[in-house]
Amino acid sequence: VVNWILGRGIDTLRTRRWFPVSPERYEQASRTFRRFGEWTLLFAWLPFAGDAFTIAAGAARVNLGVFVALVAVGKAARYAAVIAGGLWAFA
Repeated sequence: VVNWILGRGIDTLRTRRWFPVSPERYEQASRTFRRFGEWTLLFAWLPFAGDAFTIAAGAARVNLGVFVALVAVGKAARYAAVIAGGLWAFA
């Protein structure tokens, strides 16, 4: 949710040195976000790209409830796969 909030104020924060996403990665995530829309938030768990997706969602003014629901579903699916893989490996 912090990245979503940062995305809401991206125009004023993007040039700051401490900004968590590089300009190239942000542009790539923005293109992907424009192409696939809110569904990209299901992949917010991905390293590097996930942060850029969540910031792009804030910049695109995605509804906070939709944002939280999609990110939660994506992360829950990831952890379910990790747990299932662990159970299968040690069974």
